[in-house]
Amino acid sequence: MQKEEILEQEKALQGNSSQEKATEAKSVQGKTVVDKSISVNLLWFSVLADHRGRRSEQLSLPAGARGSDLIDRLSDEMPIVRKYRDYIRLAVNQEYVDAARPLHHGDEIALITPVSGG
Repeated sequence: MQKEEILEQEKALQGNSSQEKATEAKSVQGKTVVDKSISVNLLWFSVLADHRGRRSEQLSLPAGARGSDLIDRLSDEMPIVRKYRDYIRLAVNQEYVDAARPLHHGDEIALITPVSGG
């Protein structure tokens, strides 16, 4: 086997293990239930970080969640997010994205509010 093929197989296996981490099988009343959720690293900035009392946290979301689903959830939990909802920009893995973008297990999501300077 050539070196490139081995590297490609290793990458594929690493990708699979990441997806496997996102899905856990649980036993509930004798039945196996598959929990399809993803874990994301959420980064808080500016006034949002001040209100949350932290700069980052891990958050669990349903598989298939989009940026807009995350903002909906956070708006329900935090009045300050609801206040700035129309102005929040999402960055996923250090790239600005539209709120319709699907989120994936292990994504780093930054919620960025407008800043002013003088």
